Amino acid sequence: MLRKISTFLTLASFSVIHQAHAQDVLENVYACAKELDPEKRLACFDKAIENPSAAKLPLTSATTLSSAATNVIKQPSTERPSVVSTPAVTNEVIEKNKELASSKPSQALLTETKSSAEKQISEVSTKAELAEKTEIEQFGRPQIEEKTAFLEDGQLRTSIKSIFKSNKRKVRFELANGQIWENQESRTTGFPRKGDEVILRREALGAFYVRKVNVKRSFRVKRIN
Repeated sequence: MLRKISTFLTLASFSVIHQAHAQDVLENVYACAKELDPEKRLACFDKAIENPSAAKLPLTSATTLSSAATNVIKQPSTERPSVVSTPAVTNEVIEKNKELASSKPSQALLTETKSSAEKQISEVSTKAELAEKTEIEQFGRPQIEEKTAFLEDGQLRTSIKSIFKSNKRKVRFELANGQIWENQESRTTGFPRKGDEVILRREALGAFYVRKVNVKRSFRVKRIN
């Protein structure tokens, strides 16, 4: 194989030298054509096409080219082998790229999250300002503990938040602590109204009664929830 390559390079060198020699001969012929004297012009043509030994390649040049070609072929390649991608590797890379793309939040989501965070910060700041303002207004005043309902001598003391009727047309009322009670008597004259302070007490046999504060008349009631 090396011998064939050396021979090819030698022949290529011969071809290049012959082409160069033919170009020189052609230029000399054109120059001789300008000579007006016929005898001198003929002598010039003869001189231009003679010296055939110039087309021969020296032995040292051919040997040098052959040696260079051999060294180039024997020299180990320093290039890294290319990686051949198989369908399995390609599919794995595509799936990983999809996972990375899906894990990255979009610009719209980032904008929405930022807007929501800014809104929450604004709300917290407003609540803090209101709380501070309330503390300033209450500064120096006696602290009064407000209770929606409390026991006093075993009786529940609270107020009525709302009054409404059940499906059976019985009067029901909601206390300030969220409990709902129902009137078990048919009479409603003098029954507590919305906003009244009331007292609920337990009697014998598990019966419960409600009355307005500072009023002796009471009504039997039942807790609904």
